[in-house]
Amino acid sequence: MGGQSCLTFEPTKEVETAPKRHLCERDGQQHVIMSRTGDFVAALCCDQSVESAYDLKAALHSLRSITALLTRCFCLCLGELRVQNNDNLVHALITCEGGVTGSAEANAFSVLQRILGAGPHVKRGSNITSKLSQGIAKATTQPFDATAFNASYSDSGLFGVYTIAQADSAGEVIKAAIAQVRGVAEGNASEADVTRAKNQVKSEYLMSIESTEGLMEEIGAQALTTAAYQLPDAVLQAIDAVTQDDVVKAAKKFVDGKKTMAASGHLVNTPFVDEV
Repeated sequence: MGGQSCLTFEPTKEVETAPKRHLCERDGQQHVIMSRTGDFVAALCCDQSVESAYDLKAALHSLRSITALLTRCFCLCLGELRVQNNDNLVHALITCEGGVTGSAEANAFSVLQRILGAGPHVKRGSNITSKLSQGIAKATTQPFDATAFNASYSDSGLFGVYTIAQADSAGEVIKAAIAQVRGVAEGNASEADVTRAKNQVKSEYLMSIESTEGLMEEIGAQALTTAAYQLPDAVLQAIDAVTQDDVVKAAKKFVDGKKTMAASGHLVNTPFVDEV
């Protein structure tokens, strides 16, 4: 992971104008933890103390396109990061706590991710057959993109939806994406959807370990996070063991759980985390 940065959550102020001396002040033990790694947006709150300040402008610079933030945290609290700028596109990620690496819950979230749509599988594709794309297309005629987001760690995880939308339709896109997760939580995913999603998870896993490099990376990742290694057959059996009820429980955890949100762009029509 890259260097981590922290700034105190001040919902009534723009992050860009917050005085630097406030960045490490404790406010109800809620802090947004930023890690500039990868090309996704996330926001987390943690009750751990913050001891070092950082250069805010450098952090905001890394958020020019899609803000980068992926981190681990023992406890998730309600939090939000909004980066207001003049970009025509709004990038937003709404997440909840996911599953621990190697757990049955993590497998359920992986299957849920594929049911909703986990990005295009064809170069320059739009993944128009996913539940997210089909649901959002009914809410707006403007261009958009959406994918389910899932990351597992040794002590916790993140699950959510990531959207890109025109500034004036961001609210409709985000709410329509959340509605698709709510639909799965209400039982709107069929057994065929679950089976298809499990097959996608298994095929992607097997393809990731086809090469020696990929296999060694998988062995190393498992050893670092779980201090053990599961053979491919055991991994496939664990994925097959995911049931429709497991997927519904995972979706309910997102719908009913505390959420965090990060958004970047012209946010005039972007809802706050407590509005989604």
